[in-house]
Amino acid sequence: YYILGVAYEKKQRIPDAERAYKQAVQLNAQYWDAHVALAELYERRQQWDKALNEYLLAAAIKPQAALFNNIGRIYFQQGKRKEAIQHFQKAIKEDPNFITAHQNLAIAYRANGDLERAAAQWREIIRLQPNNMNARVELADVLIEMKRLDDAIQLCREVATKAPRNAAVHVLLGYIYYTRNNLGLAEQAYKKATELEPNNADAWNGLGAVYHRLRKFKEAEQCYQKALKIDPNHEMAKSNLERLRRSLSGR
Repeated sequence: YYILGVAYEKKQRIPDAERAYKQAVQLNAQYWDAHVALAELYERRQQWDKALNEYLLAAAIKPQAALFNNIGRIYFQQGKRKEAIQHFQKAIKEDPNFITAHQNLAIAYRANGDLERAAAQWREIIRLQPNNMNARVELADVLIEMKRLDDAIQLCREVATKAPRNAAVHVLLGYIYYTRNNLGLAEQAYKKATELEPNNADAWNGLGAVYHRLRKFKEAEQCYQKALKIDPNHEMAKSNLERLRRSLSGR
């Protein structure tokens, strides 16, 4: 029945595939492949509870890092951060070099407000992958939230030197310079980010904030509008544009 289910899936006969996989596990409750196939099928259909149940059954039969990571992802998607963290940890215990699980654990820790542990996970990823520039950017972002701006700016400068076309690091540099009221360097950093990644709403919003503080109101408004054109739900750009227009109407 499992092989039949695979054949049905290849033909996009998903209801038939589901029935076949179910028959396989009814005949043999320990049929690991069928449980995993059902879990993946349910996950693609966003039937989260059913997917979670099948992944848990599969993990009980044969524990694997990828299964624990998938379970953690679903728990996180459901807002169950404690359970998500526990399963990302299990994934890493099964495979200490599982980068995706480390990344997911870092994200879950940060969402849970545990910035120290989030930073530790990004550092572990950097240890495992010394050339992973995105991990350095993520670590810098966490350090900014921790108000450790000196450490963050040093890390950002390293990334900007090694990966000068990484737009995200220029956005972070822009934010740090803006926070320190170094508006000239902030403008340069945000402009660089918009050149590298014209559809980066955060970069346009940040550049708008710089112009706003410099009292270049027309340029600020244009930047906020560009940010909102890219991402109509960008809350910071919405707030900044409203604040700018209120201040101008009161002049």
